Amino acid sequence: MDETLTRAVVDLSGRSYLVFQADLTAQRLGTFETEVVEDFWQGFSDQLRANVHIEVLYGRNTHHKIESMFKAMGRAMRQAVTINPEIKGVNSTKGTI
Repeated sequence: MDETLTRAVVDLSGRSYLVFQADLTAQRLGTFETEVVEDFWQGFSDQLRANVHIEVLYGRNTHHKIESMFKAMGRAMRQAVTINPEIKGVNSTKGTI
């Protein structure tokens, strides 16, 4: 991801919604059409039934921007499904999905 910084936030709410803010300047990476990246995240949000926010804060290289989205989402998903043992007595879906 080098020079790129991306923020990803996910809420496993049972309702799908996507906010996607990324300026993918290259239309193609080899034979890969970069316009399908937003479509992928829309499908991800819909099938997961989650609110997903992805924002590329800065970067130059389109490949790095796309790579950083997946890395940021991986970390966001880990945090979304990890049970915090310090929080007690609060109803949550964590651990039941």
